Amino acid sequence: MKRKKALFVVMLIASIAFLGSIFLRTSQFSVTNDIQNLDASYHVLLTVKALTETPWSIHHGLPIVSLGELSDKYIPWGAAVPDSQGNYYYTSFGSLGFLGPYMLFQASGASLSLFNLMQFNLGIHYLGTVLLILLIWNSLSPLISSTLRLSVSTLFAALLYLFSLESLYSHGVIYWHHSLWNIVWLGQLLCLQRLIFMQMVQTENKPLRHSVRSLYLCLAFISPMLEWTGFIGNISLAFLPVFLSLKNQKINKKPRFLSKEILLSTFSSVVFIFWHYASVVGTKSFMEALQARFFARSLLDTKAIFEALLFGYFQSFGGLTLLIFAISFIFIIWKIFSQWSQEWYIFSLILFPSILVVVENIIMLQHASIYHFDRLKAIIPIILLISGFIGLVPITAARFVSSILVISLALNIHGFQSRIRESDISYIFKDNETVLKKLENKVQPCALWATQSAVRGWVNFTLDRGVHEGIPNAQALINLVDAKQACQGVLLTGSLLRNSGIYHFQSAHIYQPLEQKIYTLEPLGIWSTTSSEADFYLSDQNWERGIARNFAGFFVPNRKDTVQQFIPGRLVVFKNGETRKILSISPSGIYLNVVVDGKVLSPDQVGLPSEFTVIDIAK
Repeated sequence: MKRKKALFVVMLIASIAFLGSIFLRTSQFSVTNDIQNLDASYHVLLTVKALTETPWSIHHGLPIVSLGELSDKYIPWGAAVPDSQGNYYYTSFGSLGFLGPYMLFQASGASLSLFNLMQFNLGIHYLGTVLLILLIWNSLSPLISSTLRLSVSTLFAALLYLFSLESLYSHGVIYWHHSLWNIVWLGQLLCLQRLIFMQMVQTENKPLRHSVRSLYLCLAFISPMLEWTGFIGNISLAFLPVFLSLKNQKINKKPRFLSKEILLSTFSSVVFIFWHYASVVGTKSFMEALQARFFARSLLDTKAIFEALLFGYFQSFGGLTLLIFAISFIFIIWKIFSQWSQEWYIFSLILFPSILVVVENIIMLQHASIYHFDRLKAIIPIILLISGFIGLVPITAARFVSSILVISLALNIHGFQSRIRESDISYIFKDNETVLKKLENKVQPCALWATQSAVRGWVNFTLDRGVHEGIPNAQALINLVDAKQACQGVLLTGSLLRNSGIYHFQSAHIYQPLEQKIYTLEPLGIWSTTSSEADFYLSDQNWERGIARNFAGFFVPNRKDTVQQFIPGRLVVFKNGETRKILSISPSGIYLNVVVDGKVLSPDQVGLPSEFTVIDIAK
């Protein structure tokens, strides 16, 4: 009874501390902050919007990134894979991490916004804090006789989970699958712990409680669908308890860890994931995408270095915390191997699986180095070891370590506030607003939109439309508009902020196909007009206004209609009335080179290729 009351007090204090962490994050919140990996949250918002706008009969709950209008289809998006209807699907992570916030927004009717997504993430953080407190309390309770020291150790565990830099971000404004997966993983560890406690007090033939068993296997099925680390977690839960039980003689002779059932749940999860994607995008496309993303994000990538990952851990948890973790790791491992007992067996059942899942950061080295939320999973073994260290070392050492932890947490809070203040990019949002305001009355609803660099979730979500990426200049826009037969083309020029995926719009081009003109918004907000023909029919050492200098020929846009028009054997009629027979054509990127008979042509006499006509002499 005394320990139950102490646990309640710890929960109460942690809940009050959580309110402080909410204030810390909400008071610093602004959409004009350039925060590292913020593109993850905008990616989720874009997918939730796309899931809402496209019927379930089409996307089947897969993470779609194409919005609902017809003009949003057939637009490539990063490494996403298309279906037969031009919708693109994200394959690097499963559906559940997107469906969680989707269901929340649908049920609550809340508007799709970064702040509301953060509220969802804060709720996850509180649930994770409660589960962590229960896990730490149950793990340390057999090892620490003093209720006060157990309470202090568990409270520090909660404070570390609430105020570590990684938690402040990855359970705050940065939401990705790892935030939700941590909750599932904590649930799995708690279920395992409960199963072990039940076996210790039950007879060998008495069945395990059905509710705990069912939840344990259900979480094992869900875990890999949220995050690939779930596969490592499930394998560790299937085999590590069996291995550890071999050292322990006080548990039943036939321990029931549900290893076969966990492996079956994992296999079922694999089958479901592959069936789910393959039924929409095809098996081959899905497998190719998975393979490509693995090689791009793993330690096999030539740019991935371990130093970057280590530096990332310092950024996520702070140097002082990691120092205490290293000391705690040595101390606890020494205790386990030198004082092996029933109590250390219970503790080890939780510790070693929680450590093993962090191996995923090494396997997916490139991803874990760049995306800090991938390092969130390491917080569980860090906290487990530090809280155990505080509870088991002599009281003087425990007080000293606790003081260091308080300083570390204070530095985390200060560092978080400083980073947020330094990340303000209000001036960029003002520039963006100016550019979009200038476009307001000139862009038609049917217009095709494009940007110069890569497109992340922020661009699509902000503009509320599909956007073509990597269109370098006005001429490339012309070619894209002609190929898509769009009514108008808009190219936003500027730069992509790599931290957040936010785009800095500095100018724009509008292409009007019917007028054959390009309107350019200069950086000062002034519109200028140029002929698209003058841009296309270039002059250099080989060409003069689209006419070949070294042979009898010219080039025209490489489009379906021009290929069907300039057929060898037909006659070309020039501006001066002269005719020449087409000998051959050859595509060269966006150009279609046309060779005619006779001598080299004179641009001054024949005019621009756009003025030529073609006669089919067979008719």
